[in-house]
Amino acid sequence: MAGYRKISLAEMAARIDPGSREIAAIARKARLVASACSVGNDLCNRAACRSKLGQWEKAIEDCNVVLNLRPKYSKARLRRLIILTRLDDHVWVGG
Repeated sequence: MAGYRKISLAEMAARIDPGSREIAAIARKARLVASACSVGNDLCNRAACRSKLGQWEKAIEDCNVVLNLRPKYSKARLRRLIILTRLDDHVWVGG
């Protein structure tokens, strides 16, 4: 939630000084970061659903997209590791 507060503060500053290019750039970057976080969370949740359905390759792809957007997102890293482990176990046991 702290990120959304930063966005609203940046947008408020843009309303106060609408001619400032620096403030406009900061507000734009804050919105882009919030958008990337939202997309990352959604894809990470979708990866969890896909892994529960046994769609491991698609789940790994979702995690990879998330990690391209947010390389330090630990939840996506952990989820991908768990899925890779399950996939590896499935190959050894089932193959």
